[in-house]
Amino acid sequence: FKDSAGNFYVGIADNTTWNFETTTSLDFTPPSVLSLSPADGLTGVPLSTNLVINFSEEVVADNGSIRIYDSLGTPIESIPADSAQVTGLGTSTITIDPSVDFAGLTNYYVQIDSDAFKDSAGNFYVGIADNTTWNFQTATIGPLFAAPVQNPFGLTNVLYLAAPTFADLDGDGDMDLLAGEYYGNFQYFENTGTAFAPAFAAPVENPFGLTNTYFYSFPAFADLDGDGDMDLLAGEYYGNFQYFENTGTAFAPAFAAPVQNDFGLTNVLYLAAPAFADLDGDGDMDLLAGEAYGNFQYFENTTP
Repeated sequence: FKDSAGNFYVGIADNTTWNFETTTSLDFTPPSVLSLSPADGLTGVPLSTNLVINFSEEVVADNGSIRIYDSLGTPIESIPADSAQVTGLGTSTITIDPSVDFAGLTNYYVQIDSDAFKDSAGNFYVGIADNTTWNFQTATIGPLFAAPVQNPFGLTNVLYLAAPTFADLDGDGDMDLLAGEYYGNFQYFENTGTAFAPAFAAPVENPFGLTNTYFYSFPAFADLDGDGDMDLLAGEYYGNFQYFENTGTAFAPAFAAPVQNDFGLTNVLYLAAPAFADLDGDGDMDLLAGEAYGNFQYFENTTP
């Protein structure tokens, strides 16, 4: 190069006056998902599980959210991608921590907004907009029982057809045991231990004024007269219900002579096995009874 007067530019003859470094080629490839946890279609998922996404590259959050629905399409939770519930940003593994546990034995699906995650070049993950790409079913809720232990806590055999029920009959804060048996007697095992470490005394047959129900006594306790102590209803062989009113107290029970099929109850043919619960949520105890042919007879408590 020279100017109009003919003077030449001296040029550059070294390797330091003008040097630079090129960048890599431009990135137009969006992140993709390598794996999801829980895996799509998985069953038995723990209720407290987190959602984990493994991307093909490092990602950061943008404006979108992760949305959790149940199988009916009911929104469960919407979690912004830039919230504290989302960890691992800046890496390829993203963990989403729902604010509450999942419900048991429920189907869920997860959707992800198309502006939730992007890579360092600004390419967005396309997201999940359907209800089939990421869905799973949670585990059932229930206890896990250990192997059985025969006659623990000092309990002893009651001959045949032991039918146990529990109530705090002496008002000391722990559960005592009353067991019906084949010959219609009631075997009372007082809990002389504690509510956390039971220890049962030797059985007393037909205590507190109780009497034999002929054959097959199936006891159940409930405060049927609303006086604050536990009354006893016992099913028996012929399908009748024998009502023993507790005329004592919550600390010193005393049972009156039995009244058969009181309160409008009726015979259920054979082997009445009663159980009490408030099945209609109206604040009183309803009765469900099993019987010899495997049916359940429901007696709604219609007390006003």
